[in-house]
Amino acid sequence: PQNDYLNAALILKTGLDPAGLREALRKIESEMDRDRTGDRFGPRTMDLDICFFGSRQESSEPVILPHPDVLRFAHAAVPVADMAPGLMVREIPPMVGLTDDARALWRLTLRSLIHLGEFQAAGLPILRDFCATSAQVQDMEWELGKDYFLFDGKRNPLLAALDQSRTTARSLANELQLTPKARKTILDKVASSAVSASTEDADWTKALQ
Repeated sequence: PQNDYLNAALILKTGLDPAGLREALRKIESEMDRDRTGDRFGPRTMDLDICFFGSRQESSEPVILPHPDVLRFAHAAVPVADMAPGLMVREIPPMVGLTDDARALWRLTLRSLIHLGEFQAAGLPILRDFCATSAQVQDMEWELGKDYFLFDGKRNPLLAALDQSRTTARSLANELQLTPKARKTILDKVASSAVSASTEDADWTKALQ
């Protein structure tokens, strides 16, 4: 465990490339007596990271962009979300393996969590599964239409899969540990698609009121 520490995010302009900026930040850390020989996750006098670098995406060292911690830890994600919620929604890369509909739900739901003040990076893996399952529910509902029974009078087998996906989506929403108001707001918006993923921040905020 660590003692209390100060945590913050800032936006800056630089003429450096990501690698050059990283080296400049490392120099500042050294000047603040940062010791890199001990526990990587232990206390440190200064820890400076690049969360985003415009819209740039890098998947390998020396600088991975956006920083993986933005998708893992609230201490990295929340200050950025507080300062620039639109940035968080636009610049996080599409989640691997998600359909286009699920990616749209990802942005829609992430934005709602930010505006509702319930954004927690620790729940993002669950949120990803929730969006994927909710998109699956929408696709099956569209495919099923009103054909609950087949021509021979038997129950459409798609109904069982739909029921299971609905149950999974509800379970994932519960795992996110949202307040009842937030959970209802998100589920209602996802179910009705009343707000699209491209809706501007001001319109989105108004829709949530």
